[in-house]
Amino acid sequence: MKLPEQLQEYIDELHEFNQPEEKYELLIEYGSQLPELDEQYQQEKNLVPGCLSIVYIHSEERDGKVYFQGKADAILVKGLVYILTTGLSGMNKEEFLTLEPTFLTELGLQESLTPSRANASVNIFKLMKQQIEQ
Repeated sequence: MKLPEQLQEYIDELHEFNQPEEKYELLIEYGSQLPELDEQYQQEKNLVPGCLSIVYIHSEERDGKVYFQGKADAILVKGLVYILTTGLSGMNKEEFLTLEPTFLTELGLQESLTPSRANASVNIFKLMKQQIEQ
């Protein structure tokens, strides 16, 4: 399945860098662009399990498309949240639900991030899917 254009752009941009430090800088830049998450969505049901940092994800469906917002307290994880929420928002619900997390390895961050941070992206994506499936 073809990835959403915005998500593919993030993947391509991350692949332009070979050094972990360069990827960190890009993640920090992405994270600085993450909009604030309204406090009403910062509740237990939106808390991503299995993350060392505090991460909230709010998902909603409108007109057959899915939209995401998020918040993280760790600067690098904020970048991951930005990539996932903006890269996947606007997808058709059915396409989103059939999306496999294999695209997360295409980001090329496994060798740059600690295992717990790299795993955060998987946990964030799982919660996004669970919220949309409900």
